[in-house]
Amino acid sequence: MHFHFQRLIVLNFISNVNCKAHSSMKVYAAWETDEVIGYELWRNLGLGIACVFVITIILLADIRICFFVLACVLLTLVDIVGVLHFWDITIDTLSCINIVLAIGLCVDYSAHVAHAFIVSRGDNYSSYFKKLK
Repeated sequence: MHFHFQRLIVLNFISNVNCKAHSSMKVYAAWETDEVIGYELWRNLGLGIACVFVITIILLADIRICFFVLACVLLTLVDIVGVLHFWDITIDTLSCINIVLAIGLCVDYSAHVAHAFIVSRGDNYSSYFKKLK
């Protein structure tokens, strides 16, 4: 939020000068990025979670298993973002890419385990060990 005020200060300074001026620095691009990165991260996470839900419900065809896969993905994201917080890593473009990429990596594993539970045969107790092999 403070980047918005810094931008206003620069624009105010330029407008007070009697001649036309254009200011360009690398830090201004970083200000623009930092201004929208939070919104973009939440939007991308929401779209990713929605895609995970739709694709798993279509491919697995079991609503309960779909919610288990979705829960695994959400808990993995909470864990990753929590570790980022405790490591004092700021939300920038690189961390956003890694967080969104983590959706694909954790849905891959959890969807394969869920599919193994769906296709295995036997009673519940014996099939657990077959599914995990």
